[in-house]
Amino acid sequence: MNNPLRLSQIAGYCPEIVIWKMVSDLCDAIQGKESGSRLITPDTIVVDGDMFYITPSDSVDSIFLPPEYAEGAAVLPSHQVWMIGAAIYYASSNRILFGGHGSRYQRECPNVRLPALQKVHQMITPVMQRCLQYDPSKRIESKELKTVAQREWERCRREPRPQTELPNEVIRITPHDQKWPEAMITL
Repeated sequence: MNNPLRLSQIAGYCPEIVIWKMVSDLCDAIQGKESGSRLITPDTIVVDGDMFYITPSDSVDSIFLPPEYAEGAAVLPSHQVWMIGAAIYYASSNRILFGGHGSRYQRECPNVRLPALQKVHQMITPVMQRCLQYDPSKRIESKELKTVAQREWERCRREPRPQTELPNEVIRITPHDQKWPEAMITL
């Protein structure tokens, strides 16, 4: 790894294309033998260059775990899909689900309204909400999630990026001052 960053370091700075790439890579990781049972949290998601990985962790913040995990369930693909949904929300907004109460709140109030993302990430909201379904059998499956993420990532790559007029003082940014993702990832 060159200069890996954790999702917790870049949350809130991720444009749509980066989030779709993250989802696609995480789906690949949970379908692989090595990462198939790993927990997915902002501290276990690492980006290196243009690839996202899941790393092992000894400590895991329970607010990023699915509601059924509290009952001591083994980590299943449907649980990891929920965690990907929580990661989407966090990467997009730099906020934790349900006002920082995470899945505990969803467990206590299973019919709670699922969060929506800001306008910039509106295209991601329906997919994220399918990941965050309280009932694991109603969540999107990881293979379908991978297909959707790959398709949307390709769409984002083909779309022309809007050009904005920036004042001269904004243009004069040194590489040290640049923020994610422009200075750290090329997609």
